[in-house]
Amino acid sequence: MIELDYSREHNFLMSRARGKIVLADLLAFHDRMDKLNVAADYRSLADFRSADLSSLSSSDIRRNKHRGNEVAIRAGGNDRFALVVDKPFEFGMARMYEMIDECDELTMRVFRSFNDAIVWLDVSKKTVGGLLRLLKAPSSKPVPDQERLISSAK
Repeated sequence: MIELDYSREHNFLMSRARGKIVLADLLAFHDRMDKLNVAADYRSLADFRSADLSSLSSSDIRRNKHRGNEVAIRAGGNDRFALVVDKPFEFGMARMYEMIDECDELTMRVFRSFNDAIVWLDVSKKTVGGLLRLLKAPSSKPVPDQERLISSAK
């Protein structure tokens, strides 16, 4: 499952993936994002630390990247996308996604640290903290650095 929220005011997209992620989940995410009509120069933070990407193939990664690039091109360009993962396999898959560079409109980086991703995106912690509160499910246990961001945004 991939949750998604967009702040038009801050032109910031926050997403969180949990559990086993398959290609259909990723393509549906891009479809939802496309319908949001995000503005050019958007920033996007994808938290995949609770995701299991083991069912994805390199072909799936390429298809997902192609669809993501279509959305970025429609958004108008100069966009930044940070993907945060913390497990070795997921980091490798995310780096493969990052290395498939087909799109000048989107700059993408993979991070192991949530805070490093936020610094690179150059967005306020208050913006990120607000979106994290919206995405935070009552049954989920927040990751420690997310809690620090939420606390510092209050």
